[in-house]
Amino acid sequence: MASGKLWGIVGGCYNLIATTAIRFVQHEGMTRAGAISFSSLFALFPFLIFLTAVAATLGETQTARDFVDFALQSVPPEVADTLRPAIQQVLTTGEGGVLTFSMLMTLWAASSGVEALRDALNAAYDVETNRHFLMRRLQGTAIVLISSVAVLFVMTSFVFLPLLWEPLARWLGIAAATVWIVNAVQIALSILIVWIGIALLYRWLPNVRQHFRDVVPGAILSGVTWLAILVVFSWYLRSFGRFTVVYGSLGGIVITLLFFYLSAAALIVGAEFNAARRLNRVAKETAAASHRNHMDLHPSP
Repeated sequence: MASGKLWGIVGGCYNLIATTAIRFVQHEGMTRAGAISFSSLFALFPFLIFLTAVAATLGETQTARDFVDFALQSVPPEVADTLRPAIQQVLTTGEGGVLTFSMLMTLWAASSGVEALRDALNAAYDVETNRHFLMRRLQGTAIVLISSVAVLFVMTSFVFLPLLWEPLARWLGIAAATVWIVNAVQIALSILIVWIGIALLYRWLPNVRQHFRDVVPGAILSGVTWLAILVVFSWYLRSFGRFTVVYGSLGGIVITLLFFYLSAAALIVGAEFNAARRLNRVAKETAAASHRNHMDLHPSP
């Protein structure tokens, strides 16, 4: 009995994964990932200018630079080496006076990225958006602002966590030099905020009514898929990647674009998984309702 139940669970998981893969191909997931990755890369630098201006207003310019260095550690070295000079230039030249223009530019570019993601999520659920253009843009703007607040929160934690750790370490009788605990908390906090952000995108963007718990599995799968892409892509670049031979001095740029492309695909995979689970649940509910109707019409003697 236990063995049969286990195989049933394994079979159900396999069917979900297979359905997710099939739907990803049917909905042209890689093509949609290209649109998302381009929009995201296009919005990255104006977004950084905006964050730098806000950080400068709050007197936390160095904190912003430390946060960017921390974030670049989570991508392949080739991608970090390509982005770092441009980002450092943005962080160095960013000033408070550019805040208003940067805000408008960032909100427009980032909301375009949100729209590309919305199209992919609606395709995953086989629905079309019926929201007014202005409402979609306002929602995209709100998402960008919420993302900014989340990033600023993480940046602030880089300042306050070490300050809080020293008295706490003394109170607990732990050596304050155990900085790895603070680093672990910062990494865990960053991962948690990113995961919640992905789940909220899955919850808010598609033209489908669903609870937060319905999108959690897809958000987890998206994060796991992204980590797998990060590991495999980094290994490939170390072992076989010779982009400079084909693309010359543009090799670093091509690698960066490819990484954004694959990361966007991971987002779509999570959405397709949630949609597959939704279809599976609806099919089971329909079958159960049909069975009940049959029993009502043909009661057993």
